[in-house]
Amino acid sequence: MAYPESLNSEVKPFKIEGIGYDFIPKTCYRSGIVDKWLKSDDKESFEYARKLIKEEGLLVGGSSGACLWGALQIAKILPADKRVVCIFADSLRNYITKFISDDWLLENKLIDQEKYDDKYIDNPIIKLFGESPKISDLELKNVSPIKQDTTIQECLEEFSNQNIEI
Repeated sequence: MAYPESLNSEVKPFKIEGIGYDFIPKTCYRSGIVDKWLKSDDKESFEYARKLIKEEGLLVGGSSGACLWGALQIAKILPADKRVVCIFADSLRNYITKFISDDWLLENKLIDQEKYDDKYIDNPIIKLFGESPKISDLELKNVSPIKQDTTIQECLEEFSNQNIEI
C-alpha cells in the first residue's frame, strides 16, 4: 500500500520488483522529510527505465524508471532555477528476461500490440538500441569512482573539483 492513503484509490498487482511491498523499510522516514508522494504505474516505470538504458546508457531496473518518472513530475511544477536529484538504486542484472524484452511487456499488457509490431526485430539488442552503438560514439566524461563510505558533502566537493555540474 502506498503512502499517503489517498494514493490507494486503486490497488492492483504490480510488476516492479522491490517497491510496493507491505512493509516500510527502516531507512524510510516518512514524517517531516517528504514534501510530496507520487505513485507510478508499471507501464510508465518500465518505459522510463528503458529510456535510461537506451538514451543514457544506464543499466537500471524498473524502480529507477519509477524514480525518474516521479522526478519529472516534480520538475514540471518546480521553478526553472531548482534542481531535482534522482538516486537509481537498482540495476538491470535481475531483469534481463523481463522488461527489456518486448515479448515480456506484450505478455504482461505493458506495451501496445501496434507499437510492438512496428518495431519488432529479431535481435533484442538492436530492438532496444536501434543500430548497435559504439562506445566511441558516446560523449562520455571521465569520472572518478566514489568509494562506498564517501559522504554526500565529499561527493559534491569532488564534483565541484572536477567541474561536473549537478
